[in-house]
Amino acid sequence: MKDADSILILSACTATKATRGSKLPVLAEELYAGQQHRRLMRGVQSYRVAGEPGGRLELQILSAGRGVVAADQPLRSYDATFTGMRRAQLRRRAARLGVPKAVSGLLSQRRRLAVLLLGEDYLDAAQLASGIELGAPTLVFTSPRAGARLPSLPGLYPIALDNDDARRLSCGLVALKGELAARLLLRLAHTPKARVPVERAGLLAWLEEAPESTVVRSPQHDLARVA
Repeated sequence: MKDADSILILSACTATKATRGSKLPVLAEELYAGQQHRRLMRGVQSYRVAGEPGGRLELQILSAGRGVVAADQPLRSYDATFTGMRRAQLRRRAARLGVPKAVSGLLSQRRRLAVLLLGEDYLDAAQLASGIELGAPTLVFTSPRAGARLPSLPGLYPIALDNDDARRLSCGLVALKGELAARLLLRLAHTPKARVPVERAGLLAWLEEAPESTVVRSPQHDLARVA
């Protein structure tokens, strides 16, 4: 697959760590144990097992402790989160970690699709600006308030999620962004050439019909059946 056919997923770190208290580094994708990350990794593992047929998957994590890190980058456990941080402090920390520059660089690359799984504080850390030129259609799964604050950019599609969506998909609101990304990957694993809807209603209906998939379990993640 050419890089122009790749799929980027940028997710947020979680306060819950799978290796809390350990000083040994693990891969970034194995460090987090929050519900959003666990749901996301179900889809990631299934997509990898299928051979990434819809395009090479690039998983990145926006970490409040380390900046933007690749899923296969070794990390030690840490205690830091952007959630609840005062805006000025949040932006200073994000700038010190190079978050806005890293996010802009990722989103400017030519791809098939980019998907952001970021709540309000993590979107604030990313600091998406009106001058960014997106290299791919970019879906942003986030809250209604955060979605309303996003800049108007060609190719940027806010997908605002609320409790009604969580009930519809039988998933807690905290985990919903990860669940939707997992379903998206499952759809592409089964129908690699499918056109991914970018309009909110059509996309959620498409993801609601995602097929089930069973993948190999690992000690880091509950890789059970999706749906």
